[in-house]
Amino acid sequence: MDGSSTPSGKFSFTSWHPSAEMERELIIAERTRAGLEVARRLGRKGGRKRQMTEGKVEAAKKLLAAGVPSKEVAKNLGCVSRHSLPLAASLKTLTLNH
Repeated sequence: MDGSSTPSGKFSFTSWHPSAEMERELIIAERTRAGLEVARRLGRKGGRKRQMTEGKVEAAKKLLAAGVPSKEVAKNLGCVSRHSLPLAASLKTLTLNH
C-alpha cells in the first residue's frame, strides 16, 4: 500500500513536501553564493563580455563627433547596433547623429 493513498499519508506528504522543497532551494542558493564569492576572489566577473572595447569606444566618439551617422558608426565597428552605442558609459554624453 502506498503511503500517499491513506489520509494520514497524504497529510504527511503535503506537510513535509514544502519543507523539503524550501530546504533544497536554500542549499542551492547557499552554494550559488559561495561559488560567486570564490569567483570574485579569483578576479572573475559575471555576465557577457563587453563588445565595445576601449579602442572601439574612442573610435565611435571620434566618428560621432565628426558628424558620422550613428548607423554608419555601428556598421563600421561591426559589433553593436546604433541603439547600443549610447550604452557604453563614455558615450552617454554624446548625441547620436541619425
